[in-house]
Amino acid sequence: DQQNFPASLTKMMTLYLTFEALQKGSLKWDDKLVLSANAESKDPFKYALGAGKTITVKEAVLGMIVLSANDAAVAVAEHFSGSEAAFGKVMTEKAHVLGMTNTVFTNPAGLPDPEQVSTAKDMGILGLALMRDFPEYSAYWSTSAVQLGKQVMHNTNGLVGRYAGIGGMKTGFTCASGFNVVATASRGGRTPIPVVLGPAPG
Repeated sequence: DQQNFPASLTKMMTLYLTFEALQKGSLKWDDKLVLSANAESKDPFKYALGAGKTITVKEAVLGMIVLSANDAAVAVAEHFSGSEAAFGKVMTEKAHVLGMTNTVFTNPAGLPDPEQVSTAKDMGILGLALMRDFPEYSAYWSTSAVQLGKQVMHNTNGLVGRYAGIGGMKTGFTCASGFNVVATASRGGRTPIPVVLGPAPG
């Protein structure tokens, strides 16, 4: 229950809301999302195609899962809510509905913000909700690589492809948060969800 900065684990909630829209039909896999100048500015991990370019929803989803693409997460947020801040409020509301009582989101990518906090327990709740509510999309979490044009980008989760039964999910790191991971692995008919949040190095 100790609060820490979720870093790119934040994208799990951005993905939850994306999957929810896909499931309801208000969003389609081939819908185009614009990469704004704001999205393009979100270093270090991004598609880096340039402001004004577009990606599909599927490319955004794979970019967030595999590359932890910040520009993809911002493109989703701006498409839904017009701004990162407005989408952060939607994310927080959904978190509380799911039972993530110690979580506040302020941006869709997990970039540093002292007000954006969560706990290992809450991230476990989110991981479970993703598996429970969107089983049809579960295979995406263990995608080993994604190609966009000539770029081939490999999954930031080092467990993918190296651990029997791994279901993937999400990694995160900032200097303030330390190394974070939510993973799933199926063994003996069970699928536990281990979570590590930080602590910060040093």
